[in-house]
Amino acid sequence: MRLPEGHHKRRLFGDGGFKFGDKRAFRSSWNGDGLNDGYEVNTSNTDPNDSDSDDDSLNDGYEVNTSNTDPNDSDSDDDGLSDGYEVNTSFSNPTDSDSDN
Repeated sequence: MRLPEGHHKRRLFGDGGFKFGDKRAFRSSWNGDGLNDGYEVNTSNTDPNDSDSDDDSLNDGYEVNTSNTDPNDSDSDDDGLSDGYEVNTSFSNPTDSDSDN
């Protein structure tokens, strides 16, 4: 799931969210995925309220820090198999489109 354009701006500057320079924007992970909320909002463009932004059964922290897959794309190598399926079921490489053959 990709966040709507401007989501991070609303989170940082409006709707009761964080203000520029607010240290809460860099608190530890609100959703338990291991990515700090400021990183999710400002760098990876993942949802700090959802531990699995692309709904592929791998949490965002695992995708960024371990599998090197895209936490905003459920099929990082575009081979038709979700990253979660490749890691948890077929044990193939989710970054190599030919690893399941």
